[in-house]
Amino acid sequence: MRKLPVGVLSFGLLALLSTQWLAAQPLEKGEVEVGGFAGLVAGAGTHANVGAGAAVGVADRVALTGEFSVIPAEANSYEFHAGVHYLIPQRRSDVVPYVAFGMGGIHSSGGGTNFFLNFGGGLRYYLGQGWGLRPEFKIFAGEDTFVRIAVGLFYQFGR
Repeated sequence: MRKLPVGVLSFGLLALLSTQWLAAQPLEKGEVEVGGFAGLVAGAGTHANVGAGAAVGVADRVALTGEFSVIPAEANSYEFHAGVHYLIPQRRSDVVPYVAFGMGGIHSSGGGTNFFLNFGGGLRYYLGQGWGLRPEFKIFAGEDTFVRIAVGLFYQFGR
């Protein structure tokens, strides 16, 4: 994969996180969230990306996450990672911005597994009691660097 300019990636992340004025209904300690997402990855070409994940609230405004996704291409790639979401407190209750970071790997059916760190952020936009949309932007940095822009649906148990 081709490396993307850090300035472009940083600008995208800052634009996404500049939503501080928006909201707050955080995933609380002990609550579980599941969801699916679809989007695009870019770095060495642009490819579709679909996946699913889960999160559990472990402290005030902190959730542990895990995701698995598929990047269908000439050699299918399978991405897996674990991470943390820090939910940014807001005044409104229907939109919760978050900062994300984690680590994981990508296995290509063409051979080999590469490990990476990721960071980014997104929003939990509540459409109802415990469910909604989750747009997200992440940068994956390792042997190759790429970005993922995705939108998904989530559901939180215990709400």
